[in-house]
Amino acid sequence: MENFKSNISQEEINSLCPELLLIRDFLSTDEEEELLAQLDNGEDCQWDDRLSRRVQHYGYEFDYASRKAFSEHPMVPFPSRAKEALNKAATVLPEAAGYNQLTVNEYLPGQGISSHIDTHSCFGDTMVSISLAADIGIRFIPASEKLDSRERLSLWLPRRSLLIMKGPSRFAFKHAIPLRKTDCVDGVVVNRIRRVSLTFRSIRLPAVCRCQWPDACDSQDLELEPTRIPIRPPLAVTMTKV
Repeated sequence: MENFKSNISQEEINSLCPELLLIRDFLSTDEEEELLAQLDNGEDCQWDDRLSRRVQHYGYEFDYASRKAFSEHPMVPFPSRAKEALNKAATVLPEAAGYNQLTVNEYLPGQGISSHIDTHSCFGDTMVSISLAADIGIRFIPASEKLDSRERLSLWLPRRSLLIMKGPSRFAFKHAIPLRKTDCVDGVVVNRIRRVSLTFRSIRLPAVCRCQWPDACDSQDLELEPTRIPIRPPLAVTMTKV
């Protein structure tokens, strides 16, 4: 188990994963509590439990089977507290004001996410993620032959933090959250508790990427491996039929 440093500097982060920006204490404790309360109990917020972890989708829903967005279906409005958080993120990253897709993930102890790059052809050039309720460790692993494969980053994400991915950190690094119930932070083993993340992105229309990382880009040289996730209809369609 790798050891995460809670006080890693921005300079050290960028020496291993260029153009990745971590802003600690981005949200206040009140903003965190209000956002969590709305996601868990809001009239227009509902968890989808059809995957191994619970998720919510707003704007355009992401299809995990095809790794594309259901862009032909109506957009679901962002929850008001999530929109406020996005507006705050736009003060740091102005293009975030135009984001039209939000995925909310719930991670319980023992849950995580396998190593991946958010699909180039589906999502835009930048993305932001906000952590709620708990800290977590995340790995960034080079995915292009243009990068030194030894430059791996183990990053400790504090609750209420904002993570901005652009440039190489967005296009040329895979990221993953290991599936386990504990992490090692500053040499101390800590138990995981429930964490909720909000990932804001923009959908590419048309779905074509022309970045400078062709061997990591599904619009260019990279052929995506098939997933084991079954094809399913959009949640909005399912809810309408009910």
